[in-house]
Amino acid sequence: MTAKKTPTEIVIVLHGLANSRLNMWRQSRVLKQAGYAVADWTYNTLKGGMLEQMERLEQRLPEVSGYSKVHGVGHSLGGLMLRGIFARHAATLPLGRLVMQGSPNQGAGIVNRHRWLFGQGPLNRQIVQDLAEGSEAIATLGIPPMEIGVIAGVHRFNLINPFTWLNTLKLGDEPHDGTVEAKNTRVPGMTDYLELPVNHVRLPFHRDVVQASLRFLQTGKFRP
Repeated sequence: MTAKKTPTEIVIVLHGLANSRLNMWRQSRVLKQAGYAVADWTYNTLKGGMLEQMERLEQRLPEVSGYSKVHGVGHSLGGLMLRGIFARHAATLPLGRLVMQGSPNQGAGIVNRHRWLFGQGPLNRQIVQDLAEGSEAIATLGIPPMEIGVIAGVHRFNLINPFTWLNTLKLGDEPHDGTVEAKNTRVPGMTDYLELPVNHVRLPFHRDVVQASLRFLQTGKFRP
């Protein structure tokens, strides 16, 4: 029996707002099967702001030391935080490639359009405000010197995504994934960009998204 090779490259996998590492289980499984080591981090998504959460996660960076490449796959908020962490530590991490799935690199317009909803009650949290268009937190993230691939969902409606209803009424035919406008997922200098007919909440699970993400990590391109 051939001995299994020890992975030399690691992928940090990071979920989005109001989710957990369980949302990324398919990503993690496929990456491990492809020969990568996986750090499937989790965090309390509703505690504090985005920059505060990044600082907490940065304390775990010693876990990825010793690998020849450190990659990232992040859904929504998770992609933004990986972008910021990698930009901050570009001098000390052997950066590989980063895949951002539905991440609001230019902010999520729904937060700006519906202040009546996000400015009070349980949704009035700093980390939610940090995701608005024009957010100071997003402006401070920087862009890491690595190949970045962006996947944008363009399936507008999903019954279990409550924000879908609001965006469908307001955005009309503008491409979006029910939560984030496709145009707002773009980041300057990105290496590749892919739109798929997937709703925001399904992005981490969808087979086409998972396979395209793996392909980008392996080749730097989403398409064969």
